Amino acid sequence: MYSGTDGRSEAAMDSSDISSDLSSQQLLVNQLRDRLKQNESLLKGRESEFTELQQKFNKLKFIHKSKTSVTSTPPMTISSELTPTTATSSPQSSDDRAPSDTTTPSPLTTGMTTSMTASTSDSANRGKFLLLKKQLEESRALNQLKDSENQMMKHELQELRDRQIKYEEERDDQDVE
Repeated sequence: MYSGTDGRSEAAMDSSDISSDLSSQQLLVNQLRDRLKQNESLLKGRESEFTELQQKFNKLKFIHKSKTSVTSTPPMTISSELTPTTATSSPQSSDDRAPSDTTTPSPLTTGMTTSMTASTSDSANRGKFLLLKKQLEESRALNQLKDSENQMMKHELQELRDRQIKYEEERDDQDVE
């Protein structure tokens, strides 16, 4: 049979085995927690990237819809498109952001719900307004560029005329001599 000292050594071995198992399990748990934190931060980064890309997509889709609605409708004057209600009630008229698409929620953004306050015609008018505003800015920039090119060409032309006059004067002076 076993003596008292042998039982104690087995108990001591069992407790040391248990403590080493416990410490290794705690180490594994800590490693799993760290890995979980890394995965969560990676997931948050990807979710934010996804929402940014979704917003860009919605913006492009909105611009495309406004372009097709502008090209498919007969031409209208700007004053008839810009009623006082659409120009003042549109909080997004000062920037180029498109409203978020709330009709198709993604699995990642199911919790994020927004309500659209503008009706379809108001959003179409806002889209037309934004498109016309962008076209106006582009045409102004192009006009300014052409004006600066014209100024440079006028300056170069004046220099050429001055050179021509100077050359003709020198030639006349040489002919006289």
